[in-house]
Amino acid sequence: MVRTAGLNLTYIIRNNLPGRTVICYPLSGKTDSQGRAIMSESDLIDYLRVNNNIKWFTGHQLRLFEGRYSSLPNAKYMTFFRNPIDRYLSHFQQWNLKHESSESIERRINDKKENNYMVRFLADTEDLEKAKSVIDQNLDFIGFAEKFDISLLLMKQYLNLDDKFDLRYAMIKHMTGKTPGRNYLDNKFSYLPQDYKEKIIQNNTLDIELYEYAKIRFNKQIANYKGSLKSDFIKLKKNSKNFKFHRYQVYLWRLDFLLRYKIRLEPSFLQCSCSRIRLKHSNKCKVCEADFG
Repeated sequence: MVRTAGLNLTYIIRNNLPGRTVICYPLSGKTDSQGRAIMSESDLIDYLRVNNNIKWFTGHQLRLFEGRYSSLPNAKYMTFFRNPIDRYLSHFQQWNLKHESSESIERRINDKKENNYMVRFLADTEDLEKAKSVIDQNLDFIGFAEKFDISLLLMKQYLNLDDKFDLRYAMIKHMTGKTPGRNYLDNKFSYLPQDYKEKIIQNNTLDIELYEYAKIRFNKQIANYKGSLKSDFIKLKKNSKNFKFHRYQVYLWRLDFLLRYKIRLEPSFLQCSCSRIRLKHSNKCKVCEADFG
């Protein structure tokens, strides 16, 4: 889910499983109801065929509104949530910085595609009940960006990771050159005019309900924790204080691109110029229906 501490989580996982963690990108042309590319069964099979040592898939394109992936029968599925208003404004800020855009908050507020993003992400539609069912039936674990350290401890215990699995992390400077977080947002919720605040809340009422629903599940996970969560939390914060990720992390990102490049070079696949998406041999492109000849 976008803007819910996924980058930091990926760095932590890669720090423990270098070469066995991959940010996956769709290759087959499958999309959701809004035309956004998502991972298909064949995509995952292709990744595993090229590198059968992958232990952890991560990425926003892994979506579960159609159910779990049959190509990963023993996988554990997880996602992180974030306060819907904070996530909404953070997503807006990220878009402007990434695309060097000057989109106004007024325009974003009136963009219906950005409303109730978390519900849409899980259900592929603004269907709150379906989103809840995805949490209950398809997600094995959920975390919260606001309780990131606690979520890490819960995750480690739930997945039965050994003591050597290092949860220490450093906040990642991503795209902005600044430490990401609510404090540097130009459009803090508290600074916005009252009519903007009301509109943002109105646009995300389903997300707010989903967030509260997910809290129930999260609190159950806390209740099931074995040991002293408070002391483990203090220890993790202390150990992470001066921690820095190794610089090889930067080069690991390139492995994702090399892996995709290798898949696309396979002789049994074709490259479609219209979409830059790898497609299996067929007479026509699945996206633009152009003839391959």
